[in-house]
Amino acid sequence: MTTQAEPEIHTITDEDTLHRRVKRIPNFITNGRITSAVFKISKLDLDNALSVNLERLVDDIYTTFDIDTHALVKIKAAVPISLGCECKHTPLPDNYAHSSIYNITTRQQARQLAASAIAFTSLDISGGPSSGT
Repeated sequence: MTTQAEPEIHTITDEDTLHRRVKRIPNFITNGRITSAVFKISKLDLDNALSVNLERLVDDIYTTFDIDTHALVKIKAAVPISLGCECKHTPLPDNYAHSSIYNITTRQQARQLAASAIAFTSLDISGGPSSGT
């Protein structure tokens, strides 16, 4: 019987950027602004943590979101870390870049995270995200 090797776990530092894929609905993005709802823990988030992707491990920006129905929200890991949150690389079998933000427990934290994030709702021709609605 062959055992599968454990994936390498990367340390997330202040310099890292995190991606969160969100639906393009008014609850999450209103008039081009990210709402705090993007950073509130939901039933869909694993282990009572916010699911994100570690940008430096994302193979292809096109696989992280469907531009017709979702936006890509980016935030520097320094922001949640400075708010007392823990950022951990938590790879999934089908998503090596998967990571988690733990300890988002207050509305104020969610508001501060939203204020520091940038939403990308389209891709420019060079393959990088472009912000806007």
